[in-house]
Amino acid sequence: MQHQENLLTRSLLVAGFCAVVMIPLMGYGCGPEWARWNAAQAVIAYEHGDIDGAIEQLKSAVEKSPRDPSLRLRLAEKLIESNQPFQAERVCDEVLRRFPDNDAALIHKTNSQQAQGDFKKALETFRQRAKARNWLIGDSFLKLNQRAYYRALAGTELNHAKKDVDTAMSMVAEKRLGSLDHSVSTIARSLVTSALIGRRVGMTDAAIQKLTPRIDRIRIDAHTANIALNKTVIRQISEQLPPASAAIESNNDLRAIIGGLEKTLALLLTTRALCYQDIGATDLSHQDRAEVRDLTLDADVIASKLPTETQSIAELLFSHMLLDTRGYITTLISQNGAAPKRGSSVASQRFEITQSLDDALIDLNQAIFAYQVFAKSLDSEVHNHTENIIDLAKAKPGVPKAKAILFYHRVLLLEKMGNRIAADRDRKTIRQLGFTPDWHLF
Repeated sequence: MQHQENLLTRSLLVAGFCAVVMIPLMGYGCGPEWARWNAAQAVIAYEHGDIDGAIEQLKSAVEKSPRDPSLRLRLAEKLIESNQPFQAERVCDEVLRRFPDNDAALIHKTNSQQAQGDFKKALETFRQRAKARNWLIGDSFLKLNQRAYYRALAGTELNHAKKDVDTAMSMVAEKRLGSLDHSVSTIARSLVTSALIGRRVGMTDAAIQKLTPRIDRIRIDAHTANIALNKTVIRQISEQLPPASAAIESNNDLRAIIGGLEKTLALLLTTRALCYQDIGATDLSHQDRAEVRDLTLDADVIASKLPTETQSIAELLFSHMLLDTRGYITTLISQNGAAPKRGSSVASQRFEITQSLDDALIDLNQAIFAYQVFAKSLDSEVHNHTENIIDLAKAKPGVPKAKAILFYHRVLLLEKMGNRIAADRDRKTIRQLGFTPDWHLF
């Protein structure tokens, strides 16, 4: 009997001890499950437009599963969307204390700092992210553009920002557009790809309107360069025969530049000819093709080498960012002193960053148009084979704000140029998109 009582006592002690130990363990084990339930409820609330409800559910999820960084990051994202960037930054810092190199936390922290208007801190966080990821920024035109934009937002190191975007433009110009074997400037690439996608989404007329001024401008540049070359050759022959080797080398450089201008002109003419063909303007299409033949080039061959729809979508995405950054930086530089004078030689201008406010306006106009084409394409069949390039579910919700930011950059430029009427028109567009035209957009 005594033995049975001892066994019973021991059993009760063991059971009591296990209860004390297991209850917290069970609570911890169930915590993540309960947290996932709250996270699911947050998604439902967000889909119904209840951002505050989604935030409360995510806060509950974080409390129940404090070791899960993904829940905190989702909370930070929603806090930014609900105009609570300071709280979002604190949440990001909580993640970074345990995971200093967490890329998503650094991205959300940068976004929260921008939303607070603390662009200098955002620049430092970008640098922290670059260090954590071991980025070689100079090897990527996209990263160069990103750093340039952060510098521009911070209003510091503008000369370095200028060099960043200048280098990015040069890198892009050396890349092939489709199967074409010559370099094409970023703005020409953007015009071509905007037109190619625009043809598919009902924006052919708008594409023609954008192509025409650039075609006219390149015609003038090529004609002027040819006249300058002919005059130079005549003068050199009259002064020295045969001309000095340095003079011959300079002339050959200019001939190469003229050749590049003529190839770009032929590319734009071919693209416009396709657009004219789409709207039934056969005579105008034939005229553009004839002009291409006058340049000793073949429009059909050029058309066969144009980029595919998938390639065009990718080009649209990065070209609008580069052009926007270049135009924005030019505006800021002009606010901090007179813009540098444009070089006198055609060669010195080949990859030179935009120096005039007029050219900045061309950049921003094309950036806006390229993004408008891209935004309209999101609901078209163009994206049937671009899943690896763009996540439609994420891209569509961000369209209004992205448009608003582009228009706000142009507002700043138009105000600098003294065009208040156009600036007010863009402000109205920003408000129609559901945003306030000020720094809070960033």
